[in-house]
Amino acid sequence: MRFSFFLGATLASSSLVIAHDGPRVWVGSENGTITTYTSDNDDAPTTYSPAQVFLSTFDDLEGTFTTDFPGFELRRDGQHPISNGTIVSFNIAGPLLKLDVANNRLSSTQELLGNPGPAPQLGVSLNPNARLTNASIVEGFPFFQSFPGNHGHLSFTLLGDGVNPAGGPDGVYVLPMLLTAPSLARSDWFFITLQKNNTAAERMHALALAQDMADALPGDANFDGAVNISDFAILAANFNTT
Repeated sequence: MRFSFFLGATLASSSLVIAHDGPRVWVGSENGTITTYTSDNDDAPTTYSPAQVFLSTFDDLEGTFTTDFPGFELRRDGQHPISNGTIVSFNIAGPLLKLDVANNRLSSTQELLGNPGPAPQLGVSLNPNARLTNASIVEGFPFFQSFPGNHGHLSFTLLGDGVNPAGGPDGVYVLPMLLTAPSLARSDWFFITLQKNNTAAERMHALALAQDMADALPGDANFDGAVNISDFAILAANFNTT
């Protein structure tokens, strides 16, 4: 599992001054737990709905496939607030996944290309002037501070994998993430789905699989809605593997 991260904090003022083209992941708290939401209108939201699966698109910028800067932003309606001054951080909660149509699942990019072998690397960017390459899961990088109206932007860029140009083959990629903050319970896993020259059917398939993962019970390894001997068999077959 390999990621490259471009790190640099960003903090918006109470007036929204950062240009915004992509979708938003709205952030609040419910019962002491960080919660992610979608809205009915990202520019002028009136209602929010808890959500764990979000969609963005890789755009081709001179051969480099990157997103249109989706934003993470606090709810604007004053409901389920996060206290002023709270640092909210994201965790990359798992490996970069890709829609595996043949096996009807989301598989790690490393697994799809062979292990060991080349795998697409994903750049998660806030400030391109500061770069960190990290071979493990990254936890707790603060990306915005909680004040009314504040939001932070992440962009996701497919980097080279040594085989395919512009980071990796076409299809739908999925990145599992978590949000953390002091004095609040971490969010549930949520999933950023990133489409690159895919079909509408592939996009809907990946979204449905990501939602199955978001809804899964702890221990439900095959995402069938139950935790039983079938899940134990998967655990046993893969015990001590990476």
